[in-house]
Amino acid sequence: MKKRVWLSMLNSVVWTVVICALVFGLGFLIAKESNSSDLEYNSLDYDVQVLDNGDLRIKETIDVRLHERKDSDDNVIAWKQLYQTYTLNASQLTNITDISVKNLSTGEEYTQTEPKNPKYISAGAWNKEYAKHWYIADVTAGASSPKPYDPDVDGLESRTRTQMGLDERATTTPSATASTGTADSLDKPRDKEVEIGWNIPATSSRSSMRFEIAMTWEGVSTEYNDVTKFQWEPFGPENMTPIGIMRAKVTFPQGVGERDSWAWLHYTGNSLTKRIPGGIEFTAYNVKSKQYLDLVAMMTNAHVSGVARHVDADAKQWTIDDETRQEREWHDQQHRRAVIRVCVWIAVALVVVLLSFFGIRAALRSRRAARLTSDIDYWRTVPAMTPGAAAVLWTKLGRAPSASRTSREMAATMMSLIDKKYIAVYPGEAKRYAGIDLSRVGAAEIARMLASGETNPRKLGKTSTIVLLPRVFGSTITDGGGHGDSLCTSERRLLKILLEASERLHTPVFDIKQMNKAFRQWEDGHLSVDLFTEACDDECDELGAMSPASPAAVTLGIFDIVVGVLAGIYFMAAEGNLLLACCIGLPAVFCGLLACLLHKTYRITESGQRTIGELVGFERYLEDFSEFSDREVLDVTLWGRYLVYASALGVSRKVLQQLAAAYPQVNDAAWLDDNAAASGVLFWSARPSTIVGASLGSALAGGSFGAFSGGFVDFGSQLSSGMASMQSTISAAAPSSSSGGSGGSFSGGGFGGSSGGSGGGSFGGR
Repeated sequence: MKKRVWLSMLNSVVWTVVICALVFGLGFLIAKESNSSDLEYNSLDYDVQVLDNGDLRIKETIDVRLHERKDSDDNVIAWKQLYQTYTLNASQLTNITDISVKNLSTGEEYTQTEPKNPKYISAGAWNKEYAKHWYIADVTAGASSPKPYDPDVDGLESRTRTQMGLDERATTTPSATASTGTADSLDKPRDKEVEIGWNIPATSSRSSMRFEIAMTWEGVSTEYNDVTKFQWEPFGPENMTPIGIMRAKVTFPQGVGERDSWAWLHYTGNSLTKRIPGGIEFTAYNVKSKQYLDLVAMMTNAHVSGVARHVDADAKQWTIDDETRQEREWHDQQHRRAVIRVCVWIAVALVVVLLSFFGIRAALRSRRAARLTSDIDYWRTVPAMTPGAAAVLWTKLGRAPSASRTSREMAATMMSLIDKKYIAVYPGEAKRYAGIDLSRVGAAEIARMLASGETNPRKLGKTSTIVLLPRVFGSTITDGGGHGDSLCTSERRLLKILLEASERLHTPVFDIKQMNKAFRQWEDGHLSVDLFTEACDDECDELGAMSPASPAAVTLGIFDIVVGVLAGIYFMAAEGNLLLACCIGLPAVFCGLLACLLHKTYRITESGQRTIGELVGFERYLEDFSEFSDREVLDVTLWGRYLVYASALGVSRKVLQQLAAAYPQVNDAAWLDDNAAASGVLFWSARPSTIVGASLGSALAGGSFGAFSGGFVDFGSQLSSGMASMQSTISAAAPSSSSGGSGGSFSGGGFGGSSGGSGGGSFGGR
């Protein structure tokens, strides 16, 4: 009992690891696919210096991953150009100057060239004429129609938000800064989309390419009466390139410290922020497509001069108030979401705990209900049940594998038919007995004939010959439901299958090979086999020894597994939380599997305790028979019946060993011929070893009989093998339709405030 429980736990652990590995992998793939892109930034590092005039000197280090791309014809499309796009706006970013590009992977400095679309340029021509250069272009009219951009001429004149017709105190949003495509007057310069790109050698795919881009952003800051302020947006909602990790260091002008500067980070993902001497640092993790990041910063005017844009108003307090409001609203919203999320976690965990507890409890109760309490040490009487019922009952008890059930049912029932003199079974092919009336010749005569002739042990052990004796044809057996003398329903239905073989072969004498060949075209044969197995089930049910157990353990276990699988996929795909997926998903799957594996499908009834106890005691008696000192004279008839049930229980080999140890006379051919010939089952289990000596026993080890030590033949195993072959043939002949077919202190991280700061960058490649 304890061994089986430990085995169930071990199986649960193994299957839990397998299932959860698949679930977590699926959740990871779903999460990755939702944020997948042909081009990704492994990392993006910024070193930003705020100049005395409020402009930004930006140096960024990019680590790019390029995935392989293919066209509709499955041809690889090479990467030739990488770019970044920014929005010039008169009130936020007026110009981008002093650009330089360096390939850090090769150490090459790229030089400036004119913008060129690489789509229709071959890889060879591209690498020779265009690669290793950078460009800046005006793409306001579209990326497909780039125009040269000259920073000395094409920059915008600086304007305040008021001059642009906007509320100076209004929260910056994308819609408020978006270009309308036209300028109402010279006082309202229209926005421009500027693309900074660099041409790389044609590349199919690369896991890492590192570049350093340097540039100066002009007209970023606005000077107010009390502070100078800017909102920098390195990438905005239009950016489709995922970024693994983004790190930035922003240094204020000389003399600006923590007391005279304020900063806020607007980012909805996971982030870290901190103050450093003379500036700030922040890190943003797992930047998804369309996710923006904005830095709002301001400093007192004591250390700045020459700012291009001035507004005659104070901005410090209303900026602090506005950012505080946005931060509070964000944290309130996140708090509500966090409360809901935690409640969901607790609810899922509670469901898992309840399902696991009640599922395992139900499984343990089912095991107690299926436990044999009235065990009988030894039972010498033949079980009061049919051989087929014994095979079914033994399988339900878990003492024999389910895969061998039908073959054991058929073999035991076949042996019962032999014992009741309805059929006879002889070793070898049917043609070996040509000209012999096997219905009239005794088993001893057949054995002597085989012993005296030139017998090939291997041929003799390949199949068996079945003989339908005269009394079979003296009974009316048409549908398996007749009343053949002393036959139970399962025996009659198996006899009907043998009669079908006889009719198809036009002879009452045939071997198993011939029977299988005849049954290959019997499309309805599976119905007869089904009727036989149903009869065995019915005979087992009539014993009243077992009743179906409550399916609560399996039901709760399956729900537990489903909850664990769905929770694992959700926590990995939606939240990317491996720890939570493991803490909830793993226990749920393990406990669900354990409940299912521990569950017993049956319960032993009060009367069944006695019936099953006798059967267990009988099997124990047969296996320990040679140890008894009070053995009586060998009862050939009784041992014939013993061997029938030994075959049903799948222990005929052990029983024959016990028989040989207890009664040495069964090794003597003469004794067998004189005393055991009447019991076909016992006779042919012992006699083959005396026909051609021990060589036959070893030869039959690979044949349909199967041998064991001492040269005796496991007749039950032989018939079990033969019946399994016949069942397989009949099933194969059945038509296919017959079978069922996852406050400016710059501390505490970022928050989801407004976007639309200077730049609004988006990254890409072509």
